[in-house]
Amino acid sequence: MPTNVETLNAFLDLIRDIRRLLGTDQLTTTGPATEIKLKFVTFDPIKFWPEGTTMLQMTDLQQCVATVAAVSTEGNPASFDSPPTWNSANPGIVTVTPSADGLTAVISSPSPGPLGTSTVTVIGTSGGTQLTASADVEIISSAATSMTLTFGTPT
Repeated sequence: MPTNVETLNAFLDLIRDIRRLLGTDQLTTTGPATEIKLKFVTFDPIKFWPEGTTMLQMTDLQQCVATVAAVSTEGNPASFDSPPTWNSANPGIVTVTPSADGLTAVISSPSPGPLGTSTVTVIGTSGGTQLTASADVEIISSAATSMTLTFGTPT
């Protein structure tokens, strides 16, 4: 579970990412990336998972937005040569719906879907070098909404 500082930093990074998407930031890229980082935001309840998260847990009713960022060796923002590609190792457990630019994706459980874990992988190219980031996403059961009553055989 992230700390309050990690949560705040993840929130600030999300705001920066939104500003980048809207074209309202002044960041410039400094050349090819040497790594890419994933971060997640879940809704209901809202939780922020910081960059570098390697495990995300959410219920079968939740979805989250995952963001990928390219960074240089010095940690500066870098650009991708083309939109990164997203993949779920088991789309029957975790589905991935990337945005057109490949910088974000909605992560969810198919409805209805089984519980379990799947690895989400993002592959991007920067300066001709292929980079990969991945995280495990575990789908757990949401709260009960009904119950059943069964009887054994009378004796």
